[in-house]
Amino acid sequence: AELVELAREELGLHPALLPPPPPPPDGPRLSAYVVDFFVLEQLEAVCAGSGLSSGAAWQALRHFHLTLASLHRALAAWAPPSDDLRACVARLDAEFSAKFYSRLCR
Repeated sequence: AELVELAREELGLHPALLPPPPPPPDGPRLSAYVVDFFVLEQLEAVCAGSGLSSGAAWQALRHFHLTLASLHRALAAWAPPSDDLRACVARLDAEFSAKFYSRLCR
């Protein structure tokens, strides 16, 4: 935590761009924010279910979107066209991108 505070001050990082803090010591708090958004398409539901601020939730969803798009591009370049995983990731990327851009990037 101290390292994050120092880095934020020295580098001018916005807190919403930093990873969320570790789970509390009394047990992990699991979050299905990507699934919540995919099913409900509501940022408010993601915030309520995960305890994240709207900015942190948007950044987390954007990070997932970019990771998924990168995986899609890598599979498109390396996997054969008939590969089931390639088709599944391509469909998931297309559906998540459509929901992300229609709901959160207006």
